[in-house]
Amino acid sequence: MKEMVTDKPPDWTTKIGKRNLSASSNPSSPDPDPNKKSKKLFITENLYELLEQTEFAISPVNPPPETPIIADKIKLPPPIFVKGVINFPTLCSSLIEIIGVDNFFCKSSTDSLKIQTSNPESYRILIHFLKDKKAQYHTFQLKEDKPTRAVIRNLHPSTSIDLIKSKLELRLFEVRKVTNVLHKTSKCPLPLFFVDLEPTHYSNYIFKLSSLLHIKVKVEEPYNPKVISQCLNCQEYGHTRACCGYSARCVRCSAFHSTAECSKARDSPAKCALCSGDHPAIYRSCSVHNELQRRKKPVSTNSTPPNLSSSYAQATASQSQNLPTPESAPNINTTITNFLEEFKTLINPLISLLTKETFAREKCQFNLVLFNVPESTSSVITECIADDKSTIGQILGPLAILDSKESAFNLLTAFNTAKRSVFLDGFRMTRDKTQLQRKLLRSCLSKLDRRTNSGEAGLRIIFENGLPKVGTTHSKNREGRQRLEVNHS
Repeated sequence: MKEMVTDKPPDWTTKIGKRNLSASSNPSSPDPDPNKKSKKLFITENLYELLEQTEFAISPVNPPPETPIIADKIKLPPPIFVKGVINFPTLCSSLIEIIGVDNFFCKSSTDSLKIQTSNPESYRILIHFLKDKKAQYHTFQLKEDKPTRAVIRNLHPSTSIDLIKSKLELRLFEVRKVTNVLHKTSKCPLPLFFVDLEPTHYSNYIFKLSSLLHIKVKVEEPYNPKVISQCLNCQEYGHTRACCGYSARCVRCSAFHSTAECSKARDSPAKCALCSGDHPAIYRSCSVHNELQRRKKPVSTNSTPPNLSSSYAQATASQSQNLPTPESAPNINTTITNFLEEFKTLINPLISLLTKETFAREKCQFNLVLFNVPESTSSVITECIADDKSTIGQILGPLAILDSKESAFNLLTAFNTAKRSVFLDGFRMTRDKTQLQRKLLRSCLSKLDRRTNSGEAGLRIIFENGLPKVGTTHSKNREGRQRLEVNHS
């Protein structure tokens, strides 16, 4: 049997210097450990992770938090303003009995008492109570009682109001009142009608009405009045006749009766019930109306946001416009007029006082005051007067007769001589003084006593230019001054 010879593997030669691309390329390198796992250097996402979830898998979802249920804010009824409250505790006790202790609260002002109820039922009960007591009050209409008002245009003014009301009721509208609008000056009827409906949901469909009585009409909401509402019962502003509980006042003569009962002639001058002016109470130029209208007028504020996409020219123009304007110089005539008015208010009282004092001094120059004259012992007035005349005649006899102002002045200037010529001990004579001079003299006497008690000597009261002051005996005479020295006693 022939023996098979297998071919030997060829001799492999290893090339030195060539880089091995992997460890397995070298037959002599050991095999890596199959159980050894390599560490991850980066976190990678599993792109097939979403496919592992079945369509029936439900992920746990947190239930949404329960939101608190906010109750609707209860709208309070309108307030009631009561005037002439004499005893508030008694009124409060009566209100507690009829509407409950928690259904009202009050707030007092200078001229009225504000009562706020908490629900419409308490409001209605309180209104009936005030009407029964004939209280002086006013209030406003409940929102649920306010009618739905509409204005129907283009209806002929000769159309009967009852006919309009019946046609609207055929269309299932609950009509309260229909009023034809009159011209405010000529009082002629206009093609405008006010319609008041019951406040139901169906009442709003009247604004979709396009024809009535074979006439194309236009129905719209009335305009909000720009003037303050005025009551036609008491003529006050701020409420209407339907909610007024005050006493009626006439619009022409301001007396406490209704206008329909006024017997005053229309051609006689009117009298305002608000300002007592010579005009009716509904006169729009009344001072009370103008003041209320001025308070109601809002102050305009510019809240327009700036335009961010403006050009350079627009930006510079707006800056020049926003610059504060220089204050104008005050009017010289106005300034002088104001100064003269203020000067008059200051100088007029001084002029009046100076004139009064001048007249008083002129009058006092004819009067002489005698001190230490012996009094009469008689109890009869006529005898006392006769004795005083006799005594004064004996005293002034040796002196000159005072027949004129100059004689009296000469007598007073020669006071020392006159004092030495009399024969009574302690007798003094001086000229009469005005009230202002007496006040100044009393002040100087008090000052003289105070300085004398403190140890000063040689003090006396000296008159300089008609004004008294405390001086010494060594005071120098000054030129142009008239001095009258009075010894302090």
